[in-house]
Amino acid sequence: MATIEDMRFAKSNRITAKQVKEVGGVGRATRTRERLLRQPENQRISELHKEIGENSVLKAQTISEVDSAQVTRRSATQPLRNFEGSKSLVKQTHHKDLQLQRAWQTIAADERRKMQDFSRGTGQTQPASVNTVDSIDGCCKCGRHHLPIRVGRALTYPQECPRDALPIIPIMFVGTAGIGTGSRIGGHLKYGGKKVVEQHALSVPVLMTDENMTSKVCPFCFAILRLVKELRLVNGVEKLVTINGAVQCENPNCESVRAGYARRGRDSNACVNIALAGFTTIMSDNRQPLPPYRRSTRPEGATPSEPQSLATGTQQNIEHFDNGPIDNNGFPRRC
Repeated sequence: MATIEDMRFAKSNRITAKQVKEVGGVGRATRTRERLLRQPENQRISELHKEIGENSVLKAQTISEVDSAQVTRRSATQPLRNFEGSKSLVKQTHHKDLQLQRAWQTIAADERRKMQDFSRGTGQTQPASVNTVDSIDGCCKCGRHHLPIRVGRALTYPQECPRDALPIIPIMFVGTAGIGTGSRIGGHLKYGGKKVVEQHALSVPVLMTDENMTSKVCPFCFAILRLVKELRLVNGVEKLVTINGAVQCENPNCESVRAGYARRGRDSNACVNIALAGFTTIMSDNRQPLPPYRRSTRPEGATPSEPQSLATGTQQNIEHFDNGPIDNNGFPRRC
C-alpha cells in the first residue's frame, strides 16, 4: 500500500512581484527617481505631476473641465519631456531594463533547478556522486572549479559534483487558460508570467496544455474533488468555512484517501493534473488527453443529469466525463 510520502506532491514554486522587484533592482530605481524629484531644481516637475493628477480628464464632468484638463496636460508636456529625457534618467532606465532581464533569467533558472533536484531526489536510478565540492572555494575532486548557485539571496557551492549528476531535461507544461499576474493592491507592481515562459523556452521544451478540469479532478482516481470545509471560530462562534485554496477527494476507494492524503493544495493538485494531461496528450496517437481532461462533447439539446456522490449520498451538480472507462463503483477508471 502506498504511503503519504510516496504520493506527496512537490512544493509549489511561487514567483511574486516582490521577488522580481528585489532581484531586478526596480525598487532601487524607484527610490532614485523619488530622490531626484525631491531636489529643489525639480520642484516644478513635482508640482506638474500634482496638477495633472488633480485636473485629470477622468474626473471631468463638463466640457469646460475637459478643456481645462487638456490645457494643463499640454502645458506640462515639454518640461516633463526634458526631465524624463535627461541623461541620468535615461541611463538609469537602461540599466534597470538590463538588470530586470537578468532577473527573469535568474528566476527561470532557479525554477528549472528546483524541478531537476526534485526529479533526482525521487528517481531510482540516480548514481551516487564520488566527487565532492569544497564549500569554501568551490574546488572539486574532479579537478575543476565549479561556480556557485543562488539559493535565496545567497550564493552557495553545490555539495556534489555537477558533472556526476543525472542529466535531466525538464518539459514545461503551461496551461492555456491564462497566466496569473500580480495585483496592484497595496502598491505592488504588476508583472505578467509570460516573461518566465519565454525564458524557459530558450532552454527547455515548453508545451501549451489545455487545463480543462485540472483543478477539479483527483489525479489518483479521477473523481471530482470538493473544496475543504472546516469549523472555524469566527467572532466567538463556530462556523463551517470553505477553504478555497485546498481540495479533498471523497472517493473511499481512492489510493490517496486510504493513505491519508485526501486533502491537498488546490494549486499543487492542478499542477500535477496539467502535467498529466500534457504528457498523455503528446504520448497518445490521436493527440488527446485522458478522458477526465477532455472537453465535453455533449450533443445540443441534451440536459445533464445530477448524479449522487458515493461518499455523501447528496446530489452533486458536476460534469460528466465523455467516453471514459468506469469501474464497478461508478468512478472513472485510471488508465
